[in-house]
Amino acid sequence: MAAFEIVIISDTVCPFCYLGRARLDRAIALYRKTVPGGSLPSTTFTIRWHAYRLGEATGPSVPVQDVAAARFGADRRPAKHARMAQLGAEEGFTFTFAGRIGPTRDSHRVVQLGSRYGQAVADQVMREVMRMFFEEGGDICSWEDLATAAEKAGVDRVEAMRWLEDGLGGDEVDREVEEAARMGVRGVPKFIINGKHEVDGAADVSAMLEQLVAARGDEESAGKPLSGHDV
Repeated sequence: MAAFEIVIISDTVCPFCYLGRARLDRAIALYRKTVPGGSLPSTTFTIRWHAYRLGEATGPSVPVQDVAAARFGADRRPAKHARMAQLGAEEGFTFTFAGRIGPTRDSHRVVQLGSRYGQAVADQVMREVMRMFFEEGGDICSWEDLATAAEKAGVDRVEAMRWLEDGLGGDEVDREVEEAARMGVRGVPKFIINGKHEVDGAADVSAMLEQLVAARGDEESAGKPLSGHDV
């Protein structure tokens, strides 16, 4: 058997994290198709998200368009958006650049709630939060939007709102952010496979596949199966 635990250090407003997660799906599919034994039910993949904060924004959210104009300049913004739109289209989704951006701690907290249901649900919560922000023009700071995203992933909406209102999950998020800093992480996404094999950024599918194969080889050389749970 072969089982993989893949930790993704990321922020919910990182477009390359959204791209990278989609590319990981394709790498896993290619692994299952091309690697001997990869299609067996005993070959499993656990995805675990690890919080990171790209900035220390405070206060209410603001339009993404305003932040992009301030960061890149109004004249360069269309080209930047066109490039991201192209990359998104390659993975089957559409960047709208219509969302509102601000502190991301609450969005990470709702992913922590998802983990109470299991890592597969937490993975889906993160993906729905990112979809809400990048594709649906949502507000990364809105509890209503975050609860809706969590509900789409299978989390009870009332529980999600209560979780956010009560400030739960914040300590876990803060610990993960601090841990990433101690690790020297300076940019995301960062993929860590079985605690050893790393892929930085939204690498292409072949690079991700290469590290999956390398991780399998490590455990085969050690004469023991990998450990983990299915996505």
